[in-house]
Amino acid sequence: MAAATWAALGLLLTMVSWFFAPLIASFITKFTARFGADTSKKLKHLEITILQELENTLPQLDEARVVERGKTSSELSRLHELAAMLRHAQEDAEDILHDHQAIKLYRNRWIERLCTMSTCVACFTWICVWIARIVSGGSAWLLQWFMGPGLVATAAVQATAVVQATATVLAASVRSGSSRLLPVTNFSAMAPSSSYFGVFKNLCRSTINRLLSVYNEACLQRNSCLKGVGITSKQGIIDCVITAISRHNLKKRIDEVESTVNDVKKSAALIISKSTLDVSSEEKSTLDVSSGKKSTLDISSEENSRPDIVKEKRSEIRTASNHDVFGLKKFRQSIMRKLRMAPQRSSTSSCYSAIGIYGLSGSGKTTFARYIQDHIKKECKDKKVFHTIMCIHVSNKFDVKEIFQNMLKDITNDLNANISDPVELEKKLEESLEGKRFFLILDDFWVVDKNNKDLKKLISVLKVGRKGSKILVTAQTKAAAGTLCEFDDEPVRMPVLSEDQCLAILMHYALGDTSVVDRDGFERAGRDIVKKIGRSPIAAAIVAVRLGAERDIKVWENTANLDMLSDTRAALWWSYKQFTPDIRRCFEYCNIFSKGIALEKGDVVSLWTAQGFVKTNGNEDMEAVAESYFQALLSFSFPKHEEDKWGGDFYRIHDMLHDLVNYITKGDCFRIEYATGETVEDKEQVVPRDVRHLFFLNYDAELIKKEIDGLDNLRTLIIYSVKPDRPVEEEVMENICKYCPKLRVLAVAFGGQIHKPEKFSFPESISRLKRLCYLAFRTGYSCEVICPSAFAELWHIRMLYFGHALLCNIGRLTSLQEMAEFRVMDKAGYELHQLGGLDKLRGTLAIVCLDNVNSQDEAVKANLSVKKGLRKLTLKWQCYELSQVVQPDHVLEILCPPMKLQELEIYNYNASAYPSWMENREKGGPKDLKHLMLWRFGQQGPPQFVEAFPRLRVLHLRCCSWDALPGNMRDLTSLVELMINACPNIRSLPTLPQSVLSFDLQDCNVEFMKSCREPGHENYEKVKHLWRRCPADPRRSFDKLLGKDWDKNL
Repeated sequence: MAAATWAALGLLLTMVSWFFAPLIASFITKFTARFGADTSKKLKHLEITILQELENTLPQLDEARVVERGKTSSELSRLHELAAMLRHAQEDAEDILHDHQAIKLYRNRWIERLCTMSTCVACFTWICVWIARIVSGGSAWLLQWFMGPGLVATAAVQATAVVQATATVLAASVRSGSSRLLPVTNFSAMAPSSSYFGVFKNLCRSTINRLLSVYNEACLQRNSCLKGVGITSKQGIIDCVITAISRHNLKKRIDEVESTVNDVKKSAALIISKSTLDVSSEEKSTLDVSSGKKSTLDISSEENSRPDIVKEKRSEIRTASNHDVFGLKKFRQSIMRKLRMAPQRSSTSSCYSAIGIYGLSGSGKTTFARYIQDHIKKECKDKKVFHTIMCIHVSNKFDVKEIFQNMLKDITNDLNANISDPVELEKKLEESLEGKRFFLILDDFWVVDKNNKDLKKLISVLKVGRKGSKILVTAQTKAAAGTLCEFDDEPVRMPVLSEDQCLAILMHYALGDTSVVDRDGFERAGRDIVKKIGRSPIAAAIVAVRLGAERDIKVWENTANLDMLSDTRAALWWSYKQFTPDIRRCFEYCNIFSKGIALEKGDVVSLWTAQGFVKTNGNEDMEAVAESYFQALLSFSFPKHEEDKWGGDFYRIHDMLHDLVNYITKGDCFRIEYATGETVEDKEQVVPRDVRHLFFLNYDAELIKKEIDGLDNLRTLIIYSVKPDRPVEEEVMENICKYCPKLRVLAVAFGGQIHKPEKFSFPESISRLKRLCYLAFRTGYSCEVICPSAFAELWHIRMLYFGHALLCNIGRLTSLQEMAEFRVMDKAGYELHQLGGLDKLRGTLAIVCLDNVNSQDEAVKANLSVKKGLRKLTLKWQCYELSQVVQPDHVLEILCPPMKLQELEIYNYNASAYPSWMENREKGGPKDLKHLMLWRFGQQGPPQFVEAFPRLRVLHLRCCSWDALPGNMRDLTSLVELMINACPNIRSLPTLPQSVLSFDLQDCNVEFMKSCREPGHENYEKVKHLWRRCPADPRRSFDKLLGKDWDKNL
């Protein structure tokens, strides 16, 4: 009897715990959350006090480390250690605030979840009652069976029917939550049976099946209740409890950060260094007092403010030429003489000769080389000294394949001239150079071994050139500069600037041609500054730009008296330290990239915001603030702006500045740089286990899997380049998700594209990267990316950079700001309405496969018009036929772009009508649209877009069926570029506005194109002024179609 009682009790407890799992999980979470009752106070203390002290102490440490005078190596080592402790404590503090926001968001959903508890309890009650009825009914039947065996047959039939009815009613009751009275089982009318075993077997089978049905219904209800409180699995219950415990642990983590900050502040090494620095500060303060004015160059006492340096000094900041050189006229003339020198007539001599220039970093080699390049280009316009000019930044990695790619791009003027096969690439380059006299600049050359296999490949390709070709090599060592020189051609040293020449640089960048009172006084103070900074061109330029923000002679004199300006690095630090802590931190992050890499502003800004380095006040836009940071750095030559031959803007950081921030951030950023073909063993590099930001120059699956194991604190992982012949393995991504849970930035092919495999699937473990804010997996259209449903759990993701990707349930990522493409599909999770809640989207967005929109309501829910941050929008139908469920004109009418849109592209629109916003300015739509491209429009006539988009500057029409252009084109008074391509039905042109500067007409009706060049024809009269203004564009297509002498009458 006791055993039966304990068994019954155990069964009861099991049932209670099973059915009450949601309620138990809820109360456990709420109970554990009480342990963190004072966490909010601690968080305020962290934000207001601890972080403030940390940001004040870290610059003092950095300055003590940079200014090394009087410090032993052990003292410097201790200062480096303390600085690392503070930087890591700062990251921990940011993680705490980040985790608190996630916990707060989770906790706010509990009120809604707990509302489901009443349903759970009610259903549990009814389930217990029904099970009791079944059990009691079965017991009654068994008793009658033992008392009268002849009654079994009828009883079995009726019992089966009763159990079935009971189970059916139970299922309905459980699903609906009905509170109707339960039926009562009655066994009194049971009749005897003749088969005992068969009837018993059928009865047992039927009873078990019905009980299983009851069990399944109960499980369904229990799981529904669990889902109601946000739990979908056993792991979900664990995560729920752990989340609450983590909130309690925030207090402990805050205490650890505070303890670290206090330990550093009390450190003897810092106290001694601080006292040394205070002496200089007092001297400077005395000088400032005597001048009666506080220097705006010294903002160290205002570290916590974030003044807009750019706005304050906008009128006083000037950007000098990128290639200004001073005091090198004789040196330039000597180099130019060598470049013009006739080649040797010996048949055995090489087709090229090399000139080597060497000098210390910061001595002006790169600026001088580019100055020579510009000078040669001017000469080539008239004298054709060289057929082709190439300028390649080599660096110490010396990737010959990358060098070949860049040489080919310079020769062909094709930015996308990428050839993956090394043999084909080499062959193509030889064909491009064969018989041509070339001028090649190899900047920042490091190879000293003339037997280097990659160097031999380079020389082999260059041998096909024409005699008289020249190579200019710049290097930091004489040995490297002379690697390509002949035995009798000694490399030349970069001249050291005289004091007067260095002063000329300083005055040029500081004052330029500006008229100032007492210019001689400024020059005297400037000369004193030049004496301290060691006549370094880079130091003179950087310090000068900072001084240029001041017109007070006293400020210059005070600066000249600073002991800190004792060497080049200290001088750079003096200018650098005057940025706010947030700006400095952003610039230090750029140290993750290899030296010489060209950076784009948009990429850098996105990385800063993803890492949380950008602090905003109130309603400030984070990206706008980040761009102001970048502009502030740029205004003071951190970094330097450059422009490629295609007109693109990019930025480079000078090697000296790179070395400075590398010294400051010791160990936080680590780069693995090796050229294609090198093995892991070729590089004796060990990744520190506490590294925060890791950079791989090239993708190497085995190396990545080996090095990321154990990097628990990694915040950034950037794989810069993926060679076209190397497929990215899914196992690599699985390991990254497994070993790097704190990643905020993950970028694969940051500087290029992924070509293999054709299809890549992200693992489900991507959901482990809870802090991920920036994800780039840059693919071309040959590679399709598939993201799992777990991808929607990345709540903090802000930037997605994919090529051709399938994104499921993207609507859950409400923090998303940048997404290049969204593909609509006729399946759950890929509907157009997924875009509805993504109101923070900005930049560029392409919505493709609009054929799969199944209802107008789906388009309405996309809320496209409220996405005010979008600047470029592409709308694309895949199918040109009118077979869609919803007609394109209905969809396009609803998908009205936001008002501030700048660029609009529409593909494959084939409908009978145009949307109202495209023809009437009063119907909404973008008010200031600048760029409009319409591709494959099937209507006979054009939309009247002139009224809707009066500020158009660029209009591209491709493959349209129109028979004419809008007649009021002359009203587009801002239009500067018009392109008409493959529009065969157009026969005439309207009067075009005089503002047009570029007119491109290609692959249209032959008679129409002829009429545009026949004097006297109506079409010719409307465009003749354009032929004279921009003849290059039309000739490109007309020459091929009509012959090279088509324009003889122009």
